[in-house]
Amino acid sequence: MAATITSITKSSSRAWTFVWTGTAPFRVYLDSRLILSTDETEYTFEDPSYDTIEPPALEFIDDTDFQAGVLPLTLQFPSVATLQWRGNSGAKSYKVEQFIASVWIEQMNILEDFSGYYQFTSGPLDDNTESQFRVTTIDKLGASGTPVPFTFTLQRVPPTPLLDITYIQATTRINVATRS
Repeated sequence: MAATITSITKSSSRAWTFVWTGTAPFRVYLDSRLILSTDETEYTFEDPSYDTIEPPALEFIDDTDFQAGVLPLTLQFPSVATLQWRGNSGAKSYKVEQFIASVWIEQMNILEDFSGYYQFTSGPLDDNTESQFRVTTIDKLGASGTPVPFTFTLQRVPPTPLLDITYIQATTRINVATRS
């Protein structure tokens, strides 16, 4: 049995309470991230950075769906980007920046731990909008290396293709053709 939300109520000015049914344990996702694993069927979400008018788009996966390999839609079509790069032997850390409103804004400083590869997962990004990030190596003396750019357009929901659909009564068939 899949998890089914039975009610969503506003429990305070910045909180929403979700109630659901299904087979425990449950996994609750927000913006592609697992935020809760629980056996309970009620959860109050409170976060001052989220809208006070609309509840957040949480996804609930129960154990039946989890065992069947069902992924939440935000994992199938994530609204975040994960950058990955190979470490640099002379690095002390890696500065990750995002280009927002014509300014490079530092998102995270990741310390060199000699693991070989490093990752950064962004916050939610707008669909069909170019996003720019860069990763800069910082050496032991604090000097910056050459930034490595990452530029992409996240397209979770592609535009609907233009189609002409015609029913041909004589053959009882449907003809589908793309339109330019």
